[in-house]
Amino acid sequence: MSSLKVNLENYLIPLEEINLATKDFSPERCIGGGGFGKVYLGELSVRWQNRTAAIKRRAPDSHQGEHEFLNELRMILKFKHENIISFIGYCDESNEMIIVYEYASNGSLDHHLQYENKMCNITWTQRLKICLGAARGLDYLHSSLGEHTRVIHRDFKSANILLDKNLVAKICDFGLSKWGPKNQPITHLNTKVAGTQFYLDPAYHESHILRKESDVYSFGVVLFEMLSGMLVYNERSLGGDKAAFLMNLVRQSDETKVHELIDPHIRHQISSRSFHMIKEVAYQCISLNLKERPSMVTVIGMIEHALDIQGLPGSEVDTFTDMSVGDFLILYPSKLKFPLGLKKKRLCSFQLTNKTDQLIAFKVLTTNPKDYCVRPIYGIVLPRSIYNVKVKEKAKKVAPPNMLCKAKFKVLAIMAPNGTTEKDVTNKMFDKDDNKVVEELNLTSIYIHVPEKS
Repeated sequence: MSSLKVNLENYLIPLEEINLATKDFSPERCIGGGGFGKVYLGELSVRWQNRTAAIKRRAPDSHQGEHEFLNELRMILKFKHENIISFIGYCDESNEMIIVYEYASNGSLDHHLQYENKMCNITWTQRLKICLGAARGLDYLHSSLGEHTRVIHRDFKSANILLDKNLVAKICDFGLSKWGPKNQPITHLNTKVAGTQFYLDPAYHESHILRKESDVYSFGVVLFEMLSGMLVYNERSLGGDKAAFLMNLVRQSDETKVHELIDPHIRHQISSRSFHMIKEVAYQCISLNLKERPSMVTVIGMIEHALDIQGLPGSEVDTFTDMSVGDFLILYPSKLKFPLGLKKKRLCSFQLTNKTDQLIAFKVLTTNPKDYCVRPIYGIVLPRSIYNVKVKEKAKKVAPPNMLCKAKFKVLAIMAPNGTTEKDVTNKMFDKDDNKVVEELNLTSIYIHVPEKS
C-alpha cells in the first residue's frame, strides 16, 4: 500500500471526518449497497468544499477485500470523464476500506428499473441519452486511457450506472475491473470468472478469456432492460406463455416480434425507426459470435443516430401509438387492419398488456360474431405480461362498398382473484353490479389493400 499512498496522499480522508459525515454510519444515511458493502450519504466539511458524497464502506463479510479495494483506488485516480463517477477520496484507518465518490442524486439505474413508478417517468429520449452516456463511459475505458492500455469493467450492469440530478449516466464500481494491453485478450486461467449472473458474457464464462467484447455483451443486456423497462433477472410472460427471464424472452422471440417487449409506458413515445436502430445494436451486442459484436464507438454512433431520428419533426411513430390505454390493460393496436382479399380468410391479432400486479380477466365482444372468429374470447392476463388474441375474418365473396369494415370489437376487463384460471372466466364476472369496476376498451377495424403477388 505504501507506493499507492504516495500517489493518494492528497485524497486521504480521516476516519473522524467520515464518521461525522455519515453520523457514525447511521442506518438512516444508508442509500444502497453491493458486493463490496453499503453506501452512505455524507456531508463533508469545508476542507472538502462541503461536498455531498457517496461513501462506500467495505462490509466485514464481503467477498471483496483489500485486492479489490486497492484495484479500484489505483484505477479511479486515473479516470477523468463525464460518464465515470468522480473520485473524492478514501480512508483505510482502523482496518476500514472506504471509498468516497461524488453523489449521484438520482441513484442507480437498477433502482429505477426495479420500481415502475420511477421507471415510467423516464422517457424514451432520456433512456437513449442514459445509454449514450454509459456507452461513452465504456468507450473511454476501452480506448482512451493511453496508446497501449485499456480497462475492461468486468461487472457492467444497471446497478453500476449512477444517475446525477440531470440523469447523466456515471459508471461506477471498478473493484473487479482489469487493466490490459490494447488489441489483446486478457487471459486469467488461474482466476475465477467474475461478474454478475444474467449480465455475464457466456463466451467469457466458458473460456475464462476476458475481452472488451465481454463489456459489450453486458451493455447489450442493459439496452434490453431499457427497452422493456424491467430488470434482466425479473420474469415476464408474453402471449400467455410461461413467464421467463428477460434474456430468455429476447433469445426466444423472433426479432420481428421483439417490439412486444417494449415498456408500455414509453410505447407511445417511440419512433419505430429509432426503436429498430436500438433493437439492431442490442442484438449485435449480445451475439454469441464475438466477431459480430460492435465496438463501443460503433454503438455510440448507432445510439446517436437513434436519438437524431427520435427528434425529427413528424418522426414515424404510428407503429407504437395506435393503442388504447385503460387502468388495467393496454390494447395494441386499437385498430385492426384486415388485408382485403376475396374468397380468402384473413387473420389479425391484438395484444393485451396487463399494467397491474393483479390477474386481469378479459372478455372480447364483437358486433359481427357470424363473420369474425375471436380466439380466445375469454382469458386471463398475468401481472405485468402480454396476451395475444387472434381475430379471423371469414372469406368474402364480394368487396364491401367503399372498402368500409363495419365490424367493431370491445374488450371487457376486470381484476380477478388470485388463483383464477381461464376456465374460471365466465360472462357473469363482467356484470356491472356489486360495485365491480369493469373496464371497456374499444377496437375498430378497417380494410387495407394488399397488391396480389405476381
